[in-house]
Amino acid sequence: MKPARKTFALLLLLAGLFGGAYGQANLIWVTNSAQITITDWTGSPAEITIPDHINGLPVTEIGEFAFINNETLSSVTFGTNVVEIGFASFQACISLSSITIPSGVTNLGSYAFYGCRGLSGVTMPDSVKSIGIYAFAGCIGLSSFTIPPGVSTISDRVFWGCIGLAEIRAGAGVSSVYEGAFANCTNLASIYFSGAAPEFDPNTFAVFDEEDSNVGAIPATAYILAGADGWPTPPAGVGSYPSIPTAYYTPSGGDPLATGLPKIYGVSNYSRAFGLPAKRIKRIF
Repeated sequence: MKPARKTFALLLLLAGLFGGAYGQANLIWVTNSAQITITDWTGSPAEITIPDHINGLPVTEIGEFAFINNETLSSVTFGTNVVEIGFASFQACISLSSITIPSGVTNLGSYAFYGCRGLSGVTMPDSVKSIGIYAFAGCIGLSSFTIPPGVSTISDRVFWGCIGLAEIRAGAGVSSVYEGAFANCTNLASIYFSGAAPEFDPNTFAVFDEEDSNVGAIPATAYILAGADGWPTPPAGVGSYPSIPTAYYTPSGGDPLATGLPKIYGVSNYSRAFGLPAKRIKRIF
C-alpha cells in the first residue's frame, strides 16, 4: 500500500476509535474510558436521538456546550445509558419544547437548559441527585416542576427568572435551598415540601432588579407535610420571616386536599405552614 493510502487508512481507524460523526443529525463524539461523550453536532436538526451505543460503546454523557445555541432543535430523545447531562449542554435551545430525562441520569449540569424559553415540560427521574446552578434559569415556559426525592440541594438561581412557574414540588431529600433559587419567579404561587425543613438562604424568594439588588419578595405560599421535622409551631397570628413567603396555617387534623391541594409522592395529609423556622434561615455563600 502506498504511504498516502496508509496514512488515510490510519486516520479512518483513529476516527473510529476516538471520535467521529454519527447518524442523520451528525452527532460529534469522543471516546473516554470505553464510554462515549457527545460533544457537538452539525447541520440544523429539529429532532435528535441520542443512541444507546456508538461503535459498541455506551453513550453515557452529553458533554459541556454540546448543543448550545441550537435554535432549530425542538426534540431530544436520550439513550438509556446516559448518566450525565453536562454544563450548558442545551443552553439557549429556544425551540426545545419538552424534555424527558432518562432513568439513570444522576447529574444535571449547571446552565444545562439555561434560556430554553420554549421549554414547557420537564420530566425528571428519581435517579437524579444533583441539579446545577442556573440549570433552568430563564425557562419562561415552565409552569410547574417536580424536584426528585434524591436531590438534597436546590442550587443557586436554578429557576431564576422563570416567570411562568406557578408550582414547585420539592422531594423529601431537600435539605438546603440556596441563594436566589426561585428569584424573579414572579408568578410562583405554591411550593410543596414533602420532608423536613431545609435551610433557606434569605434571598431564596427575592425579586432582584437589573443591578442585582433585592427589591422585594415573591408572595408564594409554602405547604408542608404535617408533623415533618424542623418546621415551626404555627403561631397565633399572621406574619412572615424576612424574604420568605407568607403562608397560613390549617390544623393538621383537617384535610387540605378538600380545598384542592394536590398530593405529592402519594402523601395526602398536608398542612399549611406559617413562615419558616428562624433557626433554619442562614446566608449560604
